[in-house]
Amino acid sequence: MYLLIAHPERPFKLHVCVGFDPKDISRKLNRNRKKLHVFSRDYFDMHEHDEALTYDLVFSLPGHFVMQFRDFPDIGTLSHEVFHVIAMHMRYVNVPLTKASEEGYAYMFSFLMQKITDEIAKHKAKGI
Repeated sequence: MYLLIAHPERPFKLHVCVGFDPKDISRKLNRNRKKLHVFSRDYFDMHEHDEALTYDLVFSLPGHFVMQFRDFPDIGTLSHEVFHVIAMHMRYVNVPLTKASEEGYAYMFSFLMQKITDEIAKHKAKGI
C-alpha cells in the first residue's frame, strides 16, 4: 500500500509505504522534480528486526516525510510512528511543543491517524 497525504494548510507531505521494496520507495520519490539529491536503491532498507521506520526528508525533499512499514501496522506501532512524523514536522515549521501549541499537535495526530487507518481499512477490505 502506498498513500500520499498532503496537508491542505501546511508544508507537509507524508508518504506511507506498507510492504514496499526499498528500491520502489526510492523510485517513487526520485520522480519528484524538487528533490535535492537522488535516493539510492537501498536508501530505505530496513534491518531484519525493524517493523517500521520513519524518515524526515528535510535535506532532500523539505516538508516530506516517509513512514515505512513491513506489513500493516497495529494501532500502537502506527501511533508511535505518527508521533515521530508530527514531532519532525513541528520542528520543521518551528513550533515547539508547549501548552499553547498542544492543540495543533493533537489536530495533526488525529488528522493523520484518521487518514491512514481509513486507507488501511479499505485495503484490508479488498484483501490486498
